[in-house]
Amino acid sequence: MREILSKAKRKNWRELPKERWWVEGYVIKDDITGQVFIHAQGNSVNESQKIGEEGYLRFVAFEVDPETLCQYTGQTDKNRQRIWENDTVTVIDDNGNSGTVDTGVWEVEFLEGNWYVSGNVQSSLYDINNVFQIEVKGNIFDNPEMLKEDRHAYCG
Repeated sequence: MREILSKAKRKNWRELPKERWWVEGYVIKDDITGQVFIHAQGNSVNESQKIGEEGYLRFVAFEVDPETLCQYTGQTDKNRQRIWENDTVTVIDDNGNSGTVDTGVWEVEFLEGNWYVSGNVQSSLYDINNVFQIEVKGNIFDNPEMLKEDRHAYCG
């Protein structure tokens, strides 16, 4: 069973330095208020506060913008950087050919139970598990200009 990690921009990201915009960890949704929080990865029980004798625990969580919620694919790029849903990536795919083809900038998406990189190059999808080399360049929230408007015009 794989660990399901998520990341999102903090609700107050505009007030923070860029290195603190995103938080990674475990999603907590409040169905009453509609708020979404991420219990930040690395905030262990030792870093949290125990309250009272009953073993209650107060932990650190950050309110996030649910529109920016991204799931971890379970994979890393050529630089060992985690690959997240909605990341923009460059891809080199060898397709079993004699040489490699630079297929440009793509978006990481979860479709029908699988992770893909999608884009407008030849209106295609690539299964992320069959990509020869991948490198994270940014994400669609911070770098929307990296993708063309017709990036979703692909065939499945």
